[in-house]
Amino acid sequence: MEDVFADLEPFARLEPNLRAQMGAVAQLRTYITGDVIVQEKDVGDRLFIIRTGRVEVVETRDGRDQVLAVLGPGDVFGEIAVLEDTARTATVRALEAMTCLVIEGSSLLSVLSEAPEQRREFDLLIARRLGIRAPRSSRPGASE
Repeated sequence: MEDVFADLEPFARLEPNLRAQMGAVAQLRTYITGDVIVQEKDVGDRLFIIRTGRVEVVETRDGRDQVLAVLGPGDVFGEIAVLEDTARTATVRALEAMTCLVIEGSSLLSVLSEAPEQRREFDLLIARRLGIRAPRSSRPGASE
């Protein structure tokens, strides 16, 4: 698989050999309009990178669905459950026919264990998604 990760944050800063490892384990999946790709509260063992199409990210609050975001090509989802070893925090549903690269959580964790700086990039992505401000010491370029 070509180096599709070279232009995708937070993968772009990985060393080329680590991006190649990601490419070797990524699987291309297709979905049709209305498909539920991940379900809130399910076990999260995969990360998804949207290649084509769009999804909506929905959270159930007080018995009603609330759209949190609409994501498109180049966007990543599923990282919170994989990296935090927790249940899915939202449902993700295809808004149109789409394709995603899918990476098993264990493969992602293996690559990131060799790249602690990039793991911090993922942690910052999670913090932004959860609306949490990252501690000063964990922000890239921050000094104590």
